[in-house]
Amino acid sequence: MFRNPVVNNFPRKSKQETHPSHAYVTFLAGDGDYVKGVVGLAKGLRKVKTAYPLVVAVLHDVPEEHRRMLVEQGCLVREIETVYPPEKETDSQFAWAYYAVNYSKLSLWNFAEYKKMIYLDADVQVSGNTDHLFELEGGSFYAVMDCLCEMHGKQCKEKVQWPQELGSKPPFYFNAGMFVFGSNPFTYHNLLKTLKITPATPFAEQCVCVVGWGEQVKSIMVILFSIKCW
Repeated sequence: MFRNPVVNNFPRKSKQETHPSHAYVTFLAGDGDYVKGVVGLAKGLRKVKTAYPLVVAVLHDVPEEHRRMLVEQGCLVREIETVYPPEKETDSQFAWAYYAVNYSKLSLWNFAEYKKMIYLDADVQVSGNTDHLFELEGGSFYAVMDCLCEMHGKQCKEKVQWPQELGSKPPFYFNAGMFVFGSNPFTYHNLLKTLKITPATPFAEQCVCVVGWGEQVKSIMVILFSIKCW
């Protein structure tokens, strides 16, 4: 069963207005079937005529065959280093064991050649152009509130409580399947520092981003992003 967020349709910019330092970006690890999701994502972005490239951040364990598949789809493949969770954390602390690898998403903030990026998970299904999100004011982290239970496709009966040891409660808890951000070496190193001091939570990198960005986390309209369980 895949979690399939659907990115909805909005007016797009003309190619004459595009900025070369903007890009869509996704993340891929291992030799499993998620490469098919990235291929689908690339095709979806191409179908809605996005004016920006899709950069695929891959870990060292992504085979050459899969990398060639992505290049053939017009993707820009870039290998990144694995970001490991603190040694005290174990797979059993996460909602799903494979969430641990998602800490490597933090490396995206070190993509200095792109001033602004829209991150999309490999299982995101694109149904419309969202290039206008690149126009959002810089200096903030934009994401969509995660208000649905992934396992049941409906609102959770009990609200998840924010751990007291993490300090003040953030404005909201976001879905890490889609977010808008800008590269910044200072932010990158700050997130890695935050990772070392943030207690383990079920959703890995999401809490690190919330704590690291604090009040700079802003919500994107929920209509832009919906979650469906198949």
